[in-house]
Amino acid sequence: MLITAAGDYSTVIVHYGDPALTLECLRSAAGADPAPRERIVVWNGPAAPSGALPHGARLLDPGENLGYAGGANLGIRAALAGGEAAVLLLNNDSVIESSAPRALLDVLAADARVGIAGPRIYDARGETIWHDGGSIAWPEGRPISARAGERAGAGAPREPFDVEFVCGCAPLIRGSAFRAAGGFDERYFFCFEDADFCMRLRAAGWRAMHVPAAAARHRGGAASGDRTPIARYYRLRNRLLFAREHAPDPARSRRACARLRCRARLRALRWRITGRGAEARAVFAALRDAKYERYGRWDGGGA
Repeated sequence: MLITAAGDYSTVIVHYGDPALTLECLRSAAGADPAPRERIVVWNGPAAPSGALPHGARLLDPGENLGYAGGANLGIRAALAGGEAAVLLLNNDSVIESSAPRALLDVLAADARVGIAGPRIYDARGETIWHDGGSIAWPEGRPISARAGERAGAGAPREPFDVEFVCGCAPLIRGSAFRAAGGFDERYFFCFEDADFCMRLRAAGWRAMHVPAAAARHRGGAASGDRTPIARYYRLRNRLLFAREHAPDPARSRRACARLRCRARLRALRWRITGRGAEARAVFAALRDAKYERYGRWDGGGA
């Protein structure tokens, strides 16, 4: 199906944690112009609601937490099965501005090679930039969000431009590109799944684009926290996986990752001594699981 700026998309929201955030996200999706044909909420937990969701949204309850990658795959495949040409994927702690879908659709409609496009993302208050285009710092494979912490001003880019990755909190994804890439890699569970997806898309000849004219707001870390043990676990384990999968210079990347593992062990030892045992256990577990290639959902076990 061809994409036009008039519509041809559905919205998928991946819920986890606070239902109030999901309802706020759903309200923003319902007010989008053009409106999505369908609004789908994947309820990763806890306890899916028994009644109907507002704004005519369809609830998908997998009965367990599939992670952001698995939840996104479930929702997007459901939307594409209904014949949609594109899907606007929203993290439940994000809010999309009403004009953003049109700006994103314009970019996909203008070039059939664009597989994914994302908006400029602000903090929850809309005061400072949280993400204004994504790049990867090699050899260690560190994702970088351009202009994070800055205020949008006269020097901010205005026209769409190619990026290495599009942030996963509010991208518009072309259905054919999603199918070609095989969806998100569920080994990541959450964290780095967006960068991995874009790297695979671009390797297959698709374009990933940042669209400053589209805007969203994001309450970063609402589901897991930025510095919690679970966040530290997934960031470290998945960064090592991402570097192994995508490093342009594997030998150099292996050396950089060896240094990263060494720093992580030393930091975890300091945390263990200073009473931050849960964080230390998460780091040691991440190093262990990366070594033995244990991916997917972490059971919370330490090392």
